[in-house]
Amino acid sequence: MDRILRGIMKYRCCKKEQMVKQFVKVRDNPTPKAVFFTCIDSRMIPTRFTQTNVGDMFFVTREMLSLTLSTSWTSSPPTNPQLWN
Repeated sequence: MDRILRGIMKYRCCKKEQMVKQFVKVRDNPTPKAVFFTCIDSRMIPTRFTQTNVGDMFFVTREMLSLTLSTSWTSSPPTNPQLWN
């Protein structure tokens, strides 16, 4: 937990201002150069291994369970609403 708190404090003092500037720059006119499809996984942070910044790519993230359920439908969605995305 101490590591997480140190990371938050480091972000606030050293990185937040730069990130806010990047968000303001792309806020009104985002021009991503690619679409990146990925699953939600705490071990995989797409911006780290692709070396991209805010606005460089559009990320589409899904949970693997949702993809599995969606692609397993043959002709119609399941009748149980709890299985819907």
